[in-house]
Amino acid sequence: MAVTPVHAQEASNTEETPKTDTAPTVTVKGKKPLNRTDRQVYDVTKDPDHETATAEDTLKKIPGVNVDADGNVTIRGNQAKVLVNGRPWLMYVGDNRAAALRAMPSSMIASIEVISTPGAQYGSDGTGGIINIVTKRSLPPGWFASTTAQVSSNGAGMVNGAFQYNKDKLTVSAFANLADFRSESRSDFRLAQLAPDGRPFMATDTSNLSDFESRLGMVNGSADYQLDDNDSLSGQFSYLSSSGTGGGEGRTARSDATGAPIDLYDSASAFRFDNETQTLGLGWTRTGQTAGDALKVDLKVNRNTSTNRSDNLSDYSLSSVPENQGLRAQNSRNTSETTNAAFSIDYNKGLKSGEVTTGLQITHDDADNTNESSFLYTPGVETPALNPAFSNPFAYKQTISAAYATYQTMLGDHWVVLGGLRAEALEFESRDAATGAPVKIDYTNLNPSAFATYVISEQKKLRFNYSRRLQRPTAWDLNPTLRYGGAQQVSLGTPDLKPQETDSFEGSYEYAKDMISLSVRGYRLQNRKIISNVRTFIDDPQNAGNQVVQISRRNAGQSDQTGVQFDYRGQLKPNLSINVTLNVFEIDMTLPDMPDRSQVTVGSQIGLNYFSKKGHSVSVNLNSQGKQINDYGYMVGNTGVFATYNHALSPTLTLTVMAQDVFRTTKTKFVTETRDSRGLSYTTRQAPTISISLSRRFGSGYGPPKPKNKRH
Repeated sequence: MAVTPVHAQEASNTEETPKTDTAPTVTVKGKKPLNRTDRQVYDVTKDPDHETATAEDTLKKIPGVNVDADGNVTIRGNQAKVLVNGRPWLMYVGDNRAAALRAMPSSMIASIEVISTPGAQYGSDGTGGIINIVTKRSLPPGWFASTTAQVSSNGAGMVNGAFQYNKDKLTVSAFANLADFRSESRSDFRLAQLAPDGRPFMATDTSNLSDFESRLGMVNGSADYQLDDNDSLSGQFSYLSSSGTGGGEGRTARSDATGAPIDLYDSASAFRFDNETQTLGLGWTRTGQTAGDALKVDLKVNRNTSTNRSDNLSDYSLSSVPENQGLRAQNSRNTSETTNAAFSIDYNKGLKSGEVTTGLQITHDDADNTNESSFLYTPGVETPALNPAFSNPFAYKQTISAAYATYQTMLGDHWVVLGGLRAEALEFESRDAATGAPVKIDYTNLNPSAFATYVISEQKKLRFNYSRRLQRPTAWDLNPTLRYGGAQQVSLGTPDLKPQETDSFEGSYEYAKDMISLSVRGYRLQNRKIISNVRTFIDDPQNAGNQVVQISRRNAGQSDQTGVQFDYRGQLKPNLSINVTLNVFEIDMTLPDMPDRSQVTVGSQIGLNYFSKKGHSVSVNLNSQGKQINDYGYMVGNTGVFATYNHALSPTLTLTVMAQDVFRTTKTKFVTETRDSRGLSYTTRQAPTISISLSRRFGSGYGPPKPKNKRH
């Protein structure tokens, strides 16, 4: 890993820091952070599975970061925004989140930046902070290529390829991925409806066995051309297609206060989804005569289409609704088309007293969605009856306009300070599908940020960070019509929902010398106007006798998360390194209709990395997360272990074996606790999963040195 000098690190807060060949470097093993003023930077190129893993695999090893099965990324348990090279990753959207992370090969990634308190130059959304994936951009002259093939014990497989070319003024990069992902799971669900005295008077128990298979194809290309000493042009294109099928079989029982069954049925389900995303980007950069001067203009356009269909068949052996006896079919279909355009101008000016950065960013979304949910019919009826309660169009337009300014300077010989302010205005337009009445939302937010670093010595630093963040409601949270989520669940949007506000404070002590680094961070997140769930029991809109919960959103209550995170990276022996992260935090939550709650949670990540001179390496990682409360209950803690074995068969050929969830300990367990309900949701997935990969590298710079021709 390369570590730039301390003062060079502190002098830059731009989103992309160019690397120079003349800067002195220190090379060590492991993921030692390359700290900058507002972020932790982890060099992932020394990971044993760097050539064969995916972005998802790599992120799971970063301290304080977690990735769930749907591709949602969190920092210390809070939702994070994912960027690539400092810009929004438009491929990482909606149902494509997991597919995008699995499609990007780790071999294209230079480092991962964790920005837990983002500054004013970044968009305000994402209360947990920002994960910035930095791809390899500074390439030596020549061409390079790699290809990887992987097979897994669950029948999944993957093939990817990467290509890089750099000559004179032109740099070209591209990668492609074809993958097949499979999983099997078992889920159990229980929900009890409580009387005012706290006793259950109705309960639903469901168990289900399901399987899932998805396929994805992705190609991404970029080109940079240096027009002259000051100007360069860049272009990017991406295409991702993912589709999946699945199904399951289960049994559902609804019982009364005495526990006697009043509804009992077996179910069979099948579903399919198809997603397609295309992205086109153009950029122009002009550097000035003075170091630090730069003007950057970017335009990206992204289009996403998706279709989801599910078919469900229930066989009632007992029903509280007489006409339900026997077979009953339920189908639903949802389609969406979204176009996103993002335009930005950023200007950086180096001054004698410091550095000024200003920028303008405009993002526009145009979406058209159609829900045709819950076709309800009985066998023998040729034309299914459309349930109007769940069938509605939902189209919207949303524009976010933002301007920001930051100023960074040194105070004396030890202090580096950075202050910023960001102004954002949102305009949202839609129509109520039921009444046709227009729905309009507009508001403006001012979000300040401040950073200060005290350089004690070349090895020691103190940091103090603050920023204000927002968690905006999704467009679906604003949709005021019913959406079908299953036989026991529907959702209803709230048009006047406002953003959740988060003030993030962080202070840290950091030490780095030779091959050892450690840091201790104290942090506090103050969340106000929480976007929380309202769970209400309603009569079954399908008239099928089910116990149905309606979920809507509101701005209510507050929460505070206060914690300490300890990170250590070091060498136990010259060929054995250890990474340890310990995160202890307390969450205090206050909601209007629930008793105040408090919970202390302990999370840890431990990694051991062994390197052999004969080309063998082994990495074992343990991730553990304790109990964590949310607005309607809590998530039970769990622990997972994954391991990687890597062997360089030759200078150009690498074998990698990965084992996920080695001890079958990773489980998802949610407990619902509200004034009128108690529930438990429990899911386990097929484990362990063993993957075997072969990676082959080509081009100049790979392989053993060529022998020199000898003269005779």
